Amino acid sequence: MVNEEKVKQMTKLAIYEKEHGRSKIAISRCYRWDYVSIQAVKTWIFASVSYAMLCGVILGSNLFDITDIFLDMGAKVSAIYLFIMYIVFCMIFLLIGFVVYNVRYTSSLKSVLKYNEELMKLYDLYVAEEEALQEPSVDIEDIVDLD
Repeated sequence: MVNEEKVKQMTKLAIYEKEHGRSKIAISRCYRWDYVSIQAVKTWIFASVSYAMLCGVILGSNLFDITDIFLDMGAKVSAIYLFIMYIVFCMIFLLIGFVVYNVRYTSSLKSVLKYNEELMKLYDLYVAEEEALQEPSVDIEDIVDLD
């Protein structure tokens, strides 16, 4: 006989796993600092590539205006200016990344804790079913002496 509660519980768990369980479970297996640090490195790489592309687009679109400005400032000052802008650009990206990835880690952890609670409910259903199967059946003749 099929236990409807177990089927409902297993369906609920399967839906969670299919929708977003794999990624959230993978995130929750890491420590917060490890997860955020790995994501920060990815963010820094993305910010560096984005800054290089942005500089390339700006240089390509206003080549003559930009070169005049940089020639007036001098090569050393221009390099320092570009480096400072790079640092500011990366810091903005990293700050946003730290906030986003901390929030993502926290929400994943809460979600996985709820998932674990649902797993425990399913386990309790299995235990209850096993206990019901192991209980000896009592015959009425054993309890009441009919003679």
